[in-house]
Amino acid sequence: MKQLITIFILSCLAVTAKAQQEAGASAAQATQFSLSDVIEIVFADVNSAQGNTVFMPFNNSRDFANGVTVADQELRVRANTEFKVSLKYDMSTFSYVGTEKANAEMLRDALGVMVTSNNTGGQVAAPYSTADYAMIGSADRDLLVNGQNGGNQRFAVKYKCQPKQVLPVGNYFINVVYTATKN
Repeated sequence: MKQLITIFILSCLAVTAKAQQEAGASAAQATQFSLSDVIEIVFADVNSAQGNTVFMPFNNSRDFANGVTVADQELRVRANTEFKVSLKYDMSTFSYVGTEKANAEMLRDALGVMVTSNNTGGQVAAPYSTADYAMIGSADRDLLVNGQNGGNQRFAVKYKCQPKQVLPVGNYFINVVYTATKN
């Protein structure tokens, strides 16, 4: 009899445990994602769209004869689509401090840029190259094309200023603007 009572109690416990296992509920919710083309370009050393000022002092005749270059300026692009990068002078930012008259058009043949590294998966667009400097203009001109999407696409440029003899003595200021857009 003791055995029967034990079997009965164990059976009741098993049924109770099974009933507890089967109890439950679930819920579902539909989710929707809306992705847009996203492109960001920043100067890598400051992690900002506004880079540090680049100074190019001309201190002797050798500087005027050979031009002055600066250290590489590295930029980073983050994009979820293929992209291209263009550059131009922002003519509205031009200013000159000196004793003569000067205008932004005088810079047309003074400041060049060369791509020193390209890790975007894209190509350098002519007239720009990795071997020589090409002049920056007042209208957008492609610098890189077919850049691949990714979160750390980097390239670097170097500037060379060679003002020849047509620029009056003084200080010149102008922004160079890099624009990343969908390819």
